[in-house]
Amino acid sequence: MSPKKRKPAGSTAKQLVNEAYGKGSEYIVDRVGCRVYSRRELDEKTLSWGFSMVELNVKEFYGDFWSPREKQRELNSKQAQFIFHEDDRGSRDGFASFRFCVEDGEAVLYIYELQVDEKVRGKGIGKHMLKLLEEVAAHMKMSKVMLTVHKSNERAITFYRSQG
Repeated sequence: MSPKKRKPAGSTAKQLVNEAYGKGSEYIVDRVGCRVYSRRELDEKTLSWGFSMVELNVKEFYGDFWSPREKQRELNSKQAQFIFHEDDRGSRDGFASFRFCVEDGEAVLYIYELQVDEKVRGKGIGKHMLKLLEEVAAHMKMSKVMLTVHKSNERAITFYRSQG
C-alpha cells in the first residue's frame, strides 16, 4: 500500500493521535455502511469470535511464537478500534482491528488485524474493509496506513500488494 502523506500544519503526530482517540466512535464512516467501534463498546462474545477468527486464519504463521495470551491482550487493548463486515443476513464474516499511533514521528493508523472468513474470501470484503480503513485514516488526518504481514503469509502479501 502506497503511503499517502498528510501532515496538517501546526499539528504534531501525538496531538493528531490524541485527537483521534478523543473523538471516540463519533467518527462514523457511514457513507459506505461502516461504523468504527472502540474496545469498550464490544461484548465478550464479539471479542471471542474475533480471537477465534484470528487463531484460525493466522496461528500457523506464528509457529512456536503463537501466544493466545498476547493476541487476547492485543484485541482487548483499550486503544483497539474495530470495524466489522456483515453478510446480507447480518452475520459477521470479517473484521479489522487497528490503533492510532505515532511511527517515526508520523501519526498513522496501524492495522493489527484484517480478517475475513475463509468461506467468503475472494469476494471483495478485505478490499472493502481496507478502503474503509483508509477513509478513517484520512478523516482522522493520519499520514498513512501501516500493517505488518508474516513473510510466509503469501496470500496476504499478494492481496496487499494488489491494493497498492
